[in-house]
Amino acid sequence: MNVIEWTEAHWRLPESGRPIVLAPWERAVLTAMFPLDGSPSPWETFLISTVKKAGKTTINAIATAYAALTYTAPETAYIVANDFDQAQGRVFVLIADALRAMGLERDGSATIGATSITFRETHSRIVALPADFAGSAGAIFGISSWTEAWAFRYESAVRLWEELTPIPNRRSLRIVDSYAGFTGDAPVLEPLWQRALGGQRLDDELPIYATGRLWAFLDQGEEAQRRAWRGTEMESYYAEQRASLRPGTYARLHLNQWQSGEEAFITSEDWDACVVPTLAPIGPTSRERLHIGVDAATKGDCAAVVAVVLDGERVRLACHHIWTPRRGDPLDLELTIEAYLLRLKAAHTIATVRYDPFQMARSAVTLKKHGLPMEEYPQTSGNLTASGQNLYELIKSRGLAVYPDKELRDHAINAVAVDSGRGWRLAKEKASRKIDGLVALSFACLSAIATSAAPAGGYVDPGQGADSAYSATRLTPDRPRGFGLSERRRLERIQRITTR
Repeated sequence: MNVIEWTEAHWRLPESGRPIVLAPWERAVLTAMFPLDGSPSPWETFLISTVKKAGKTTINAIATAYAALTYTAPETAYIVANDFDQAQGRVFVLIADALRAMGLERDGSATIGATSITFRETHSRIVALPADFAGSAGAIFGISSWTEAWAFRYESAVRLWEELTPIPNRRSLRIVDSYAGFTGDAPVLEPLWQRALGGQRLDDELPIYATGRLWAFLDQGEEAQRRAWRGTEMESYYAEQRASLRPGTYARLHLNQWQSGEEAFITSEDWDACVVPTLAPIGPTSRERLHIGVDAATKGDCAAVVAVVLDGERVRLACHHIWTPRRGDPLDLELTIEAYLLRLKAAHTIATVRYDPFQMARSAVTLKKHGLPMEEYPQTSGNLTASGQNLYELIKSRGLAVYPDKELRDHAINAVAVDSGRGWRLAKEKASRKIDGLVALSFACLSAIATSAAPAGGYVDPGQGADSAYSATRLTPDRPRGFGLSERRRLERIQRITTR
């Protein structure tokens, strides 16, 4: 039984349980690896690169399983998880589920563990490895599988790639699947792409290239979307993705185009869509609970305090202050940030004050003594990713309402988004372009969402305790009830980002 017959007879799609029907490009990939006449393939490294959700990881899993079952026994197949995946990677899970569906675990033909699969008759094994695995030097194996290779970005992953190079004088198979990465930051994937594109194109219709022992399927653009799509509603899916993702992110995921890894955090139009002209900073008589973010600095950068309140599912800017130090005259945190926070405490109920302890350690001690609920939030990559991702989703879903303020708007437009591999984090393009007000706003918004006990659902109706001017303007045709992400969904996403 050749690879096409075996796949369509035995491999079932996990979401439906139905047998897979291979697309023409998938047939081309598998027959290049396993020629239908049973002869060895002239290539040993196979790069499968196309748009997100095309099924490339499934093809990787099929090829890895078929090789483990048909190569001369006993054989070892290594499945390598990328830098942001766990050792029990997606390919391993797909294979384990497929073998169970085939009944191989039930009849004892295969023993499936957490990170390894052993076939009883042949003693061949499939083993999942983390990208930083240090014990692979000198390993004897015939198959290695690498999924989402754009994320193999660090030295440990590069060393493992080099350790697991195909072994000469034996049948070897190295399978790599991935959509495009970031230029200059994909030391495994980018050289493969460049080498493949420098080779010979083998097919007039399919974008297949080969050079030496490398074979590659490199599909890009809207043609790749049409080639990969299964089912209906393709146009509506991609329209929604284009509307909800940054242009560079959409191009990388859904057009398979390489990106620089840095782009504008939001556009001026995004920010202006969140501005409610009738809103103003809260007055001293407001009894709403404030969630406060602080980005402290004494020289060089600005210092900022931003307070928000929850209004139904929407987060509303309550008040803020930004201090810009003069050259040679550092800010006095006691006279600026501390004094402002104490004034807020005297007039309002403070839920949380989230701050980076780097320059706020002494001030935090003082403010705690005055009863402020200080919460450390160091500006690590993970924290900046969580707060930045949350703020971005609030802005794009119009889940944030702000009053007009040119300085805070400038800070928002100055920010760039840098891909951290786990999401987008806030950064500045140049030191002169200040973003500190936006950073403080991101801290406050994340605190408000994460600590809220309000149920997920619609907005507060006008007159139910919200500012009357705001309530009268927020439910308009372009801002319908319930258009934002629900608080519960957003919180679940933040928790996934921070726990990866």
